[in-house]
Amino acid sequence: MYAVGVVGLVSFVLLERRMADAALLPVKLFRIRAFRLGTVLHFTVGITMFGAMTTLPLYLQLAKGMSPMKAGLATLPTMAANVTVTLVVGRLMSRTGRFKVHLVAGVGSLTVAMLVFATLRDDSPLWYVAIGMVFMGAGLGAAMQTITTLAQSEVPGRDMGAATASVNFFRSNGGTVGAAAFLSILFSLAGSRISERVAVASQDASFRRLAGEPANAEALKGVLRPDGGVNLEDSAFLRHLDPGVAQPFLEGYVSALRVVFLTGAAVGLIAFVIAAWRVPNTQLSAD
Repeated sequence: MYAVGVVGLVSFVLLERRMADAALLPVKLFRIRAFRLGTVLHFTVGITMFGAMTTLPLYLQLAKGMSPMKAGLATLPTMAANVTVTLVVGRLMSRTGRFKVHLVAGVGSLTVAMLVFATLRDDSPLWYVAIGMVFMGAGLGAAMQTITTLAQSEVPGRDMGAATASVNFFRSNGGTVGAAAFLSILFSLAGSRISERVAVASQDASFRRLAGEPANAEALKGVLRPDGGVNLEDSAFLRHLDPGVAQPFLEGYVSALRVVFLTGAAVGLIAFVIAAWRVPNTQLSAD
């Protein structure tokens, strides 16, 4: 599949170059510095954004025992902060013509959100999770529109539509990469980390006695493998476990999630450096 992806990408670039001005993604746009920076920032921020939006509900469902609907409702602080900051930043840009300060602040806020999420524990209170959500929503509200503005700032008017669609395309691709990468990291680490914690807990006689009770033993059937590994294809068994038995599973899941969010913070930091040091402090014209 990697080979297919490379062949497809090369073929796409060659065809777009051949189509010149009629291309869906005109290659000439990449000669414009602001457009290049906009596509890179949209891609990197898309990785962090979609990666976090994919894994944070998992934390709420696993660690807090929420249903998918309740987990979605619990993320409302993200939306509230996003809408509020989007409106405020839009007005400030229209008055001053400056967008870099908002772009840098937005990407920085998103990075801080990832660092907050990277410190979550299985017993973290919801208000603490909400702090990270507010930082994330505010960061996205400030960053997304300013990155698009950056990409458009030096593009000729006749190519504005293609440029806008192109940067959104790169953001979507970043989101695809982020969701795939973050979930891959999560489930590649969760199994071993849960196994380690279950092995340690199993040395306690009270844990073994509790795990051996009929209801808990039934819930764990097919989850604990003979080789010491765990089957994580379905996490629904956690709802039927006694909290004392579920604890090592939750700790293992959350430990893996922290690595995921640290990865998101690292990607966000890259975007922050690009925004702070490479993006020019351009003032938009009234036109």
